[in-house]
Amino acid sequence: MSVLAETFDVVVAGVPTPLISDQALARLKASARGLPQILAGGLECRLASGSNAQVDLQLCITRGSPDVEVLQAFLKQHQNDAAVDDPWQRLATLVAAWVDPASALNEQIAEIWLEFDCAGDHLSPPSVFLGLQQSPRPADVQRPAIDAALEILLSVEAWDKCRAMVHCCFDSCVGDVFVSHLGVMLGRRVDAVRVNVKRLDDTSIGSFLSMVGWHGPAGAVTDLTKLALTAVDRVTLCLDVGAEVAEAFGLECIHAPDRAGRDRWQRSIQDLSNLAEMDADKCSALPQWHRLLMPGSALRTWPRQLIAATLYPGTNVKSQIDCRISHLKLSVVVGSVATAKAYLAFKHIWAENEPAGVAKIDEFYSDDDISLWKQVLGPDLHFHFGLFHGTEDLQTGLAQTVRSYFPHIRRGSKVLDLGCGWGGPAKVLTAEHDCQVTGITISEVQAAHCQTAGLNVHLLDLDDPAAEPSQGYDILFSLEMISHIRDKAGFLRRARSCGSKLILSESCAADDYEGPRTTFGGSMQLCTVSELTKAVEQAGWTIKSLSNRRSQSMRTLELWDQNLKRTFGGTPPAGAFGAMHSMIVNAGRDPIGWADSFPLIDIVAD
Repeated sequence: MSVLAETFDVVVAGVPTPLISDQALARLKASARGLPQILAGGLECRLASGSNAQVDLQLCITRGSPDVEVLQAFLKQHQNDAAVDDPWQRLATLVAAWVDPASALNEQIAEIWLEFDCAGDHLSPPSVFLGLQQSPRPADVQRPAIDAALEILLSVEAWDKCRAMVHCCFDSCVGDVFVSHLGVMLGRRVDAVRVNVKRLDDTSIGSFLSMVGWHGPAGAVTDLTKLALTAVDRVTLCLDVGAEVAEAFGLECIHAPDRAGRDRWQRSIQDLSNLAEMDADKCSALPQWHRLLMPGSALRTWPRQLIAATLYPGTNVKSQIDCRISHLKLSVVVGSVATAKAYLAFKHIWAENEPAGVAKIDEFYSDDDISLWKQVLGPDLHFHFGLFHGTEDLQTGLAQTVRSYFPHIRRGSKVLDLGCGWGGPAKVLTAEHDCQVTGITISEVQAAHCQTAGLNVHLLDLDDPAAEPSQGYDILFSLEMISHIRDKAGFLRRARSCGSKLILSESCAADDYEGPRTTFGGSMQLCTVSELTKAVEQAGWTIKSLSNRRSQSMRTLELWDQNLKRTFGGTPPAGAFGAMHSMIVNAGRDPIGWADSFPLIDIVAD
């Protein structure tokens, strides 16, 4: 049996049959034998009564992952005897262009989803969904990749028919709204493109539909969106776009992943069942999908290939399968009762086996050779999130973060860099803004590196109540350091007398975030936005500006991920690099939800 078929046995076990019948499971396993063995994707389950005979399969291939080679080998088998315009050939051509690091497709498409209809014995070409970068980007930056991809996937006639309206959808995105996915049904002759649009709400969805020329009743869509948002955190609008926008539409109902526990989904499913036709037994079964599976807890034998991989000498990882409810989709034909589907995500992950606790921040950041840090962070060793306006490289984005504070720093200022790391920001402040920078770090390795580079850096544990930095600075500069401080309020009180202005940037937990706040290998304890602002103000500062630049920072994760893969290959790294990898994986499951849960807050205070 294939590892994918064995995985289906594991993930479906314990899920009541009203949701996934024995017949549906048998078809999934039969299909799995002829599919690429990729253990990340989802199951599409119809929720209307009597519709459980078919459960379709989605596979997710992330740019730069080993699954890309698995997919290419699979496509090579299917295209050997294919005609030039065969759907399999078109998909193979797309993937070949996508893996080229110099291509626009590689830059703009983060992942490819393949959806297979598991309705019979014959393997039909899949529907292809292109997962674009999950943050707002200028339409003219995305257009070369969009055009190149759709020219490959669609016939010349179909693309000529769709092009203007697809472009219109991108051009109609205002503010934080953006197109997240484009879909083409390769196995069906449909001259249309599925366009998924994120960050719309009941105040903006009507105007967006008007801008793209949708002819249906916008008020009804606004009302439905408002009701859906009482049940879930956000919605995604799904449109079929040809020469014009089809009147039928979809509304994906989504929870932020860290606020999407089994109990919350249970309440949300009940609320959403009032908006669409859903079978009561299926609704009751849905929350049981939501769990983390491990060999000892699974109700079926764990896939043999995955067990074998943990037995290699030197391996210190364990095999897990993360099962989550991705979203519920309401499909709406104006004038008819909405129908619903559930999308049940699964992903195999390698987790570090019994990772050691972090006793000191110094050990956490000093154990690895600095040459490895340069490969991952870049030669200037900035270890913070970047600021991106488009497709800048990592070093440019990181330096842009520091430059963004220049309007708040008088040229030539005396700056105390609290938690200076390897000195990346200090170099920018010194070289480009004539600042006199003094750095503080807890790491002997970082201090030695900075001193060798000619920077004025001192060793000090800022979490120590007895530690008081020297006074007389114009600017206190703290770039993503305070999450490492246990007593944040005490630290800010001690720092108040050291300088006249505070510039602070920090990853926080959203005020309504309910998940764990100790993260990054145990080295960070997140505070909420409200807790941070309260601590700043109670220390005697007056906040002059506060902003959240998380959406402009998300490209940092993508570029770090690329560097980690170049440095460590397919082996999960340990230590601080392992913590980076875990953060990237968690963010990648739902980038929008992760960004909402963990805002990146910039504060300027006097």
